[in-house]
Amino acid sequence: MKKPASLRDALEASSAWLKKHPDNLLIFAEGGRVAARYGDTSYLTSYTLEIVITDFPEDHATIYVPLIAWLAVNQPDALLNHDTGNRLIEFEADILNHTTCDLSLKIDLTETVVVTTVDGATSATYTDEPPVDPYHDVSAWEAIYNQPDTAPDFTVPDPTPV
Repeated sequence: MKKPASLRDALEASSAWLKKHPDNLLIFAEGGRVAARYGDTSYLTSYTLEIVITDFPEDHATIYVPLIAWLAVNQPDALLNHDTGNRLIEFEADILNHTTCDLSLKIDLTETVVVTTVDGATSATYTDEPPVDPYHDVSAWEAIYNQPDTAPDFTVPDPTPV
């Protein structure tokens, strides 16, 4: 699984406190399943990732914001559906004192692994999530009017009124 380590890196990079206290960040995969079909050894893993941060002294938003940003890239389907978006992050907080808590977060993740065999050698490759919008870094105006060759799906509307 690649996503747990990727998320750990993202959370540690976004929190000065977690950078100083990486041992307080615990990550577990629970309820995992592997889905596969006859005739192909490629598969899909699905699991609930539990993130536990012990003795956490910061506002929870310092974790939620980078977590949601990470999900937008690494599990975008969770944000595109109204129902899954409403259940995106399950959390519990054990309030330890006036300044710290143990924070537990749960998110549902999937990872696709494509298995190929070339010249008798089998390899497994984790696939990246497809981009939700291939033009997300380019405004529609820029794509249509300034760089029309970069936006083949956009058409310039006829300025003549109907």
